[in-house]
Amino acid sequence: MRVSGFIEQAIRDVYHEYAQRSDRRVASLVSSLIRQQLQSPNAENLVQLAGRLDKTWEDELREFLGEERRSAINGIVEKRHLIAHGEYTGISIHRLTDWYDAAKEVVAFVEKQCGV
Repeated sequence: MRVSGFIEQAIRDVYHEYAQRSDRRVASLVSSLIRQQLQSPNAENLVQLAGRLDKTWEDELREFLGEERRSAINGIVEKRHLIAHGEYTGISIHRLTDWYDAAKEVVAFVEKQCGV
């Protein structure tokens, strides 16, 4: 499911770009955190990663996600796992489009937090 890959890669790229503006040791630490927490990132993983970088970011992202975006991110990851195991997902193109739009909003929000 490419939407899930989009979230994973886009968030990784945003935080990587943010970290590159810092000391190389900080950039190395951020890269390590990203590798640990961004494999099939559900909403809570994204919030926790933001919190490891800045507690305020965690609170802001949690609030921004709300129920709708949180549900979209988690739905994307859930469907990705089903597809990976050859299971039927029953997802419609309409639902996938809505989830993708929500994912883009989340990535844009994280970009804004990082000043990217």
